Amino acid sequence: MNKLAIETLDSHVLVAKMYKDNVSKMWYAIGHTTAWDNEEIPPQEVETTTAIDSIIGFKKVAVAHLVRKMGDSEPTDSSTIEYKAQRWQIVSDADALAKGARYLYTETTFDINELPSGIYRQVGVYYGLIKNDTSSNKTALRPNEVEDAGILLHYDNRRSQRYDENIRIIEKSLMKF
Repeated sequence: MNKLAIETLDSHVLVAKMYKDNVSKMWYAIGHTTAWDNEEIPPQEVETTTAIDSIIGFKKVAVAHLVRKMGDSEPTDSSTIEYKAQRWQIVSDADALAKGARYLYTETTFDINELPSGIYRQVGVYYGLIKNDTSSNKTALRPNEVEDAGILLHYDNRRSQRYDENIRIIEKSLMKF
């Protein structure tokens, strides 16, 4: 039997750190404006998906941290964040290997009036987006301002959410490497 070599935990931490170090190339996207077949239960995500449907807009990732999952008995402190009912500890680059920080936490804020109003059901993170106007310093882009969205790293199907001129949305995500 031909067996593949195993990837080490350190290799996963290294990949997470490489993405964190290149956070300037990461963008959130919100989209999928049409209703699910069952609006109460969004469909399961599919690993081979390459794009968010009907994108409303893109927003540059503002925060990126290497994190590790915390145990139930560990005390919380200022380096603790919560994501989907699980506690995570922010880990420095220097401690990442020792603490096995193979997860990357990212966050951004869609501010009021940055993008067109709309209802969305998918949120994803792209890597390597290319703007039409490469000299632009804009951190929020409409689809017509993007030449190439890049590679979809991960995404989440959700129940419908509204983005409009009166709402500020904070999006958070966690990627495992």
